[in-house]
Order: sequence, then structure tokens, then C-alpha cells
Amino acid sequence: MPTPNADVIYSMSHFDLKETGPLVVAAPPDVIGMFTDFFQRTITDVGLIGPDRARGGLYLLLPPDHAGEVPQGYFAFKSKTYNVLLFFRTIMAKGENGPNPKPAVALAEQTRVYPLWAMEKDVQPMQLPNGSGKRINMMYPVDNTFWTKLKAFVDYEPVSSLSMRIDRYSISRMRRTSAPSYGCFFAFVLRINGHATERTQGHFQRHRLCEQARVASSGQAPV
Repeated sequence: MPTPNADVIYSMSHFDLKETGPLVVAAPPDVIGMFTDFFQRTITDVGLIGPDRARGGLYLLLPPDHAGEVPQGYFAFKSKTYNVLLFFRTIMAKGENGPNPKPAVALAEQTRVYPLWAMEKDVQPMQLPNGSGKRINMMYPVDNTFWTKLKAFVDYEPVSSLSMRIDRYSISRMRRTSAPSYGCFFAFVLRINGHATERTQGHFQRHRLCEQARVASSGQAPV
């Protein structure tokens, strides 16, 4: 679908590797894109700065708990989360009256996704809906359902996917301000996931300190 970059077509998809197992993505040539995990950390670039060098190729996406054989012939990458995002761009050709989207759309439609070890004859044709001009609500919830969704996400993903770097950043931020920070959020994430280990006890302690600072600065009751 065209974006504010008027000469680019964006193609996006979401994969659940817990449900599907390892997935093969056949990327077309001349794509500019990436795969990211659900924390938007790049798994690998695709295209000119990716391993296929704009020639296209077969990418193998492995779930975080994959311990089996990794076959040859793929650009293989293991995601830290089961949920993975595909984010491709294809550049429109120059037309008589401006950018021509048809070649870029045709190139994007060459993308194929199928389970590892699937027989080629059994692979279903790709469904590529056109999102141009469609209205979609991409806002996150602002009521209590936010926390329900957050807990469902954290429970679904392995605890190893929670990067300690997030908390180190939040600690430095807490030292600069008494306002609620990502440190409170990170400790809450660990707490609702039920992983009260020695390593996380320090996060809970920082959560309490963060709450004390918040109450002292705002006069509000603790959460």
C-alpha cells in the first residue's frame, strides 16, 4: 500500500512461529526491508544491506525454542520472540504522470511464505490483500484492556525475550527523574509473568523505589 513516501509500496505481515514452527520466506529481488521480533528488534535486514544483497533469496525464520536441524541453503535466523513482523518496501517505477505502482506491486506479490519441509506442490497460493485506501485503527487501548493485552503478550513469549538492556536504560532514566519510568513497567512485566527469581527481585525492589518516588512527587496513591 502507498505510504507518505509516494514512490514506495509497503508490504507487511505477521507470523506466529509458535503456531507454525519454522517458516521459509522467499524474498523477491530489489526489496528494501527487514524482519523484526515483537519488540521491534531487527532480526535481519532484507535486500541490498541484507545477506541476499538485493538478489532475493530464501529466509528461514526459527522460533526461539528451536533446537532441531537447520538445513543448508537458507539465510537462517532465530527470533527472540514467537511473533515476527515482515516489513518490505518495493520502489515504484517512474511513470508518465508520476510514480507507477504496478511494477512495485507485482514485485511484492512474488513474496512467498510457507512452513519448512512443506512440499512445494502443497504450498497454498499467497493471499495478498490490497490495503490502499482502507481505514484501520492502529491505536493501542487506553483503558484496562491494555494491561490484559500486555499480560497475554508477556505470558505468550519466552521470558528470555525480555531484554535486560531495556531495564538498564530505565535505571539510568530513573536516576534523572522522579517521574514513573520504564523501570516500573519492566518490573511489572516480570511480576505479572510470575518469574520471581533472584535476578528479578532486584527489579521488584526498583519498582517499589520508583513507586515511592512517584508518590512523593505527585501525592498520588501507590498503584
